[in-house]
Amino acid sequence: MSHIDNTGEKKEQQLPHTTSKLESSMISGPNREPYSQPLGFAVDLDRELGGKFRNLWPYRILNEVQSAFWPVCFNTDHNVVIAAPTGVGKTMALEAAICRLLQEDEGTGNGRKTWKAVYVAPVKALCQQRLVDWQRRFETRFGLKCAELTGDSAGMREVAASQIILTTPEKFDAVSRDWRDNLYLLGSVRLVLIDEAHFLGEDPRGSALEALICRLRVMKSHKVIMDKGLPASKLRILAASATLPNVEDIGRWLEAPPEATFNFDYTHRPVPLEIHVLGYANASNPFLFQRTLEGRAPEVIGRYSEGKATLVFCGSKKGAEALATKLAEAGSGLGLGNKQLGRGGMQGRSQQRLEAERFSNIQNHKLKDLLLTSDGAVAFHHAGLTAEDRTCVETLFQQGVVRTLCSTSTLAQGINSPAFLAIILGTTFWRGAGTGYEDLPVSAVLQMIGRAGRPGNDDRGVAVIMTSKEKELMYMSMAEGQEVVESQLPARFHESLNAEVCSNVISDLGGAIRWLRSTFLWVRAHRNPDYYTALLPRGTICRDADNSIGEYLKAYMLRILAELQAENVLRLEKTVGLSRDGAPIDNLETENIVPLVAGRVMSKTLVSFETIKVLRAVPSDASLEALLYACCGCPEVCNPVRKAEKRPLNDLLKRVRFSKGLGIKKCTHPSHKAFVLVQACLGNLEIVDFTLKVSDNPMCLISSVCAEE
Repeated sequence: MSHIDNTGEKKEQQLPHTTSKLESSMISGPNREPYSQPLGFAVDLDRELGGKFRNLWPYRILNEVQSAFWPVCFNTDHNVVIAAPTGVGKTMALEAAICRLLQEDEGTGNGRKTWKAVYVAPVKALCQQRLVDWQRRFETRFGLKCAELTGDSAGMREVAASQIILTTPEKFDAVSRDWRDNLYLLGSVRLVLIDEAHFLGEDPRGSALEALICRLRVMKSHKVIMDKGLPASKLRILAASATLPNVEDIGRWLEAPPEATFNFDYTHRPVPLEIHVLGYANASNPFLFQRTLEGRAPEVIGRYSEGKATLVFCGSKKGAEALATKLAEAGSGLGLGNKQLGRGGMQGRSQQRLEAERFSNIQNHKLKDLLLTSDGAVAFHHAGLTAEDRTCVETLFQQGVVRTLCSTSTLAQGINSPAFLAIILGTTFWRGAGTGYEDLPVSAVLQMIGRAGRPGNDDRGVAVIMTSKEKELMYMSMAEGQEVVESQLPARFHESLNAEVCSNVISDLGGAIRWLRSTFLWVRAHRNPDYYTALLPRGTICRDADNSIGEYLKAYMLRILAELQAENVLRLEKTVGLSRDGAPIDNLETENIVPLVAGRVMSKTLVSFETIKVLRAVPSDASLEALLYACCGCPEVCNPVRKAEKRPLNDLLKRVRFSKGLGIKKCTHPSHKAFVLVQACLGNLEIVDFTLKVSDNPMCLISSVCAEE
């Protein structure tokens, strides 16, 4: 049950938790027949599979939700969309589709497994978690090789030799842009599995996913793919998501029939979840407001944790460390810092010595000291820790040794945590000096609150969202799955359209229109035109007529093409239409779309249209120093200068080649930071600070853009 607290009144209120069961799953929407699947039965896997794939899953009888989607996932080739809360076992739907391909191989006698399944998740942590799981289950038992394809994963040769590829939308979007050069890799993709599909409504991941899926669907019917009879000609797509109100729109976009589109609300969650939204008066700036929330965190933990495992999501690495220290100091007032660790009660001295030895492996001194002083009860977790330290903290939390864990959002997408209570400490995050603070996206909120009350650990869970008073209702609506997913393609329309032109998915205006009609943008603009009024001519009034909205979208696309042509990214060429025998047809003209050098650079290096405009504005006789500084003003590399980074950046500033000519004395602006790091990258200077080493990667990208442009 959801609840909104106004902290202006101090009160204690015991809330009942939801225990009701939904007897049917109903999906309805305009121009879509309602679909109702009775859930009063349970699928027996032994009976369904006859011993095949035995022990692939740790259970034999499926729950109601799994029983509903199992027949369509395993027994048909339909595209499938499933929206259901965390913990109901949605991942099994993706695994069932893989098993169907294995069964097809057995039926046809094809033991070579020429097909590939691509698992797409919003972050690397989910890919890595699924990789370990599927290597253990599919690779060991069925010989299906698994490979991770992310920013720091294996090479393309290992990926090409695998049957299951685990990747992020941005990475696979980049790979699939050169699909003609990787024809037998992309042409082998028989199955696409989209996990946490609600990130479709977030920028930039959502626009990358939308562009990727549209490209794969166009490739599916491409003459080259069809003539060679490649597996991609039978492409199947399964998408699993948290609860969403407009899941039927995603089903319509992916061409999933009504009987393959499922929507289960939070009443189906195996472990009932209470959601509390606590609203506080805003401070003079977001930083001070965050400090206020940190001060209230001990009180919130004491009120809702019931002495059980607690996971607190903080907005920054420094914030996670500071809160963990504060909670350890609070000690016995919260039931922490004493000998009553974990879920097992009192620890003996021998067990304490054992845990102290385990803590000795921790490399981060601050984390080790915190674990020792709190008797292991409090810890922090963020990307600044080494992989070994993060794994150790995760293990301690899973085992119940660490009872309160303060983490950044990285943990929300990672381990299957045993938290009873999940707290979101503030709902804004820093996006850089040019953007400022932004609200947490839908997928982040759903992932965080989904960590509470995991099956097998608790009979219920509690989630608390601490935010400002003005945002109480917004986050309550989001947490309950009432936030409609909208297309994010308009934010990256220039880049997406150019990428399809460069990959030959679009070669003329007719192809551009067909691509536009395949987008999620097309579906949502017809359902909610008021949301997309920015795409339409000024003064346009959207009505329900599909034809008029479609014409507005086409006009918008033509306007984008004209802007790309004005910057010499592509060229529109009018040609005379030809008959089948090659003879010209009178009065029939087509308009071809031809990619140019700037467009190919833009697509290959994944830079934005704004970056291309910046680079093209640099005078041809500009000095190397001026060229580098112009590149460092591009949005891809303009990250904020954090307080802890100022000293190492200023030290680097003294060692790089350029700085005096532009009058830069101290690194105070994001472009200054980029300017120093790109020179350090090109000059092969040692970067000591860990976070600056991570920032060094995009510098190599922008350096290559300079060279190619």
